Amino acid sequence: MRKDTLTLVLNGEVSLRDYSEAIKELFVLVNGLHKDVAPQTSIEWFIDSLDAGSATATVRGSVDNERDFDSVERVVAAYEDLGQCMRAGRQFSYSSSVKAAARKIVSLVNGRITSVRFETPAVDVEFSQRPEELCKPEAEHVVEAAYGSVRGRIQSMTNRGRLRFILYDLIDDRPISCYVAP
Repeated sequence: MRKDTLTLVLNGEVSLRDYSEAIKELFVLVNGLHKDVAPQTSIEWFIDSLDAGSATATVRGSVDNERDFDSVERVVAAYEDLGQCMRAGRQFSYSSSVKAAARKIVSLVNGRITSVRFETPAVDVEFSQRPEELCKPEAEHVVEAAYGSVRGRIQSMTNRGRLRFILYDLIDDRPISCYVAP
């Protein structure tokens, strides 16, 4: 699977102002990651898809020389790492412009925008809280229960003996075994 796309999803009721801000900061973030992890390569980022239902924007990295494709994959991997580090509250070693852009995107969660998700072909990281709320001690977090639903990504499905699939939840990236009646 080629890892050449980055997706930003804003869920909820997204105003044009908020969407414009998110796209501006996505531009700063992607260019900053490019400079941080693959400065020697020229990468052009194209709009791959725009979906209005949940304000989804996907960009695809392209290089003139196929030998330089690993640079695109390094930027995609850095986008994954950035999201995962922010979600876990860990430090990350990217430039200040990348850190600022990522925090501005996540800070768009405001009640109307219920969550922001960083996606790649392999990883989804969702934020339903502002960055300052993510840094609070664990005891201050409120655990919300939703019986009967989990948001995540299905990696594969099998029908060996019974219908079963693994769902990787978006928050902790933990596998959840699911069984479907025939």
